[in-house]
Formats: sequence, structure tokens, C-alpha cells
Amino acid sequence: MAFTGETNDVNLADLLSVLARRLHSGRLAISLEGEEIQLFLDQGRIVAVSSSKHEMRIGRTLVRLGILDPARLEAAVWEQEESGTKRPLGEILFQSGWVTRAELARAAEGSALRR
Repeated sequence: MAFTGETNDVNLADLLSVLARRLHSGRLAISLEGEEIQLFLDQGRIVAVSSSKHEMRIGRTLVRLGILDPARLEAAVWEQEESGTKRPLGEILFQSGWVTRAELARAAEGSALRR
């Protein structure tokens, strides 16, 4: 199923809430002025986020929100690069016990809504 619409018509937080309640899986792409954020959902939960805008990336958002220490972010990025598997950064941070799924979702929502 595909959704297309303007955020003037649909509040992003409300849309994420609906997708979570309905346990949707897939990719939600948000475009604005040539930039794009992609939220990846699994059973209604945000499991990964990517952005074309460097400062909007999940790691930096977690640090900016005070959820993650910059040294831990650096360690997770190093692990991501060294593993060669390109595991999502959020997955590495979660599996390391440095962030919760709720904190990842909060950071993803904050990134998307911050615009």
C-alpha cells in the first residue's frame, strides 16, 4: 500500500501513530525542499532511519537530545564501518544497550518533525 500526501493535510506524528497501531511494515519517505528522510518500520516500530541531510542523521539527533554520549556514537560508527555489513546504526546502538527502541523512535520523530 502506498501513501502520498502533503504534511499540511496529515500531521506526521499522527501518521506515525496510525502506522504503529496498525503494525505496518515498510518505508516511509518524507521529502522537503530536495531533502529526504526515510523511516523504516517493522510491525509499526521504527527500526531504521536514513537522511540525505547529514545533521539530521539518527546518531547526531540522539547526541543532540542528550540520549547518547558522543564517544559511544563514535564507537558505534566505527563498528558499523569495520563490520562491512552496513548494519543500521540504530540497530548497533540498541544491541549495545546504549539506547532503547523508544529512544530511537523519539530521535527519529524529532528528526522528521524538526524541519
